[in-house]
Amino acid sequence: MRAAPGAGSRGRPNLSIPQAITEPSDAIPRPKRVSPKHRKFRGINLTDRGLFVLGGFTMSPRFVVSFLLAFAVAWTGFAEPSHTPAASRPTVGSRARNFKLKTVPGEEIELTAMMKKGPVVLLMLRGFPGYQCPYCTTQVGEFMSRIKDFQAAGANIIAVYPGPAEGLAEHANEFVRGKNLPDNFYLVLDPDYSFTSLYGLRWNAPNETSYPSTFLIDRSGVVRFAKISSTHGDRAGADSVLEALRGLR
Repeated sequence: MRAAPGAGSRGRPNLSIPQAITEPSDAIPRPKRVSPKHRKFRGINLTDRGLFVLGGFTMSPRFVVSFLLAFAVAWTGFAEPSHTPAASRPTVGSRARNFKLKTVPGEEIELTAMMKKGPVVLLMLRGFPGYQCPYCTTQVGEFMSRIKDFQAAGANIIAVYPGPAEGLAEHANEFVRGKNLPDNFYLVLDPDYSFTSLYGLRWNAPNETSYPSTFLIDRSGVVRFAKISSTHGDRAGADSVLEALRGLR
């Protein structure tokens, strides 16, 4: 019986490998040969062992990564940051930056001038984030209820009311409506957050204005007490500031 075409002498299939095509047709371009030991990536050779070859030097992947990280750190050191805060936040022991702000009636209040009279208690309020903050109302009310204790310590209180310049005075008037501000209590306006940004207290988020904060600044301009809250509440109480005031004597 004759074997079927393509079968061996005993009926087994012919497993011989056909002869490879050595000359590709003119329609198919000849592929560029790549060395099995080195593969190039934009001038950098990658060996079969995972090593990089550049300019005759063989480098491990760990060395390449470390070099690139060091270069990135060095570059960012020379490059100018895209967002640089106006100033760092005041901390205990640091010197408070001077500022000039006006009350609603137009009286100018300067920190250095107030320091000549005695220690300064600085309250950073939230202003008008679409409503009068109840936490600010409570804190200001507490400090005003202890105003005689602050007067006895020779301290003046400056409460900063921040917000967009348009309508800010009207909102501030609403905030203190029905309150008689003592002689050593000043409510000043911070239009367009100039002071808030200077002290690094701008809370730049939807429906936010500033981080509620309380500072005690001595007569030499050094911050003796600092409390910055990242929430609407968690405010410094009058007792904490009065205790810090007693420590100045």
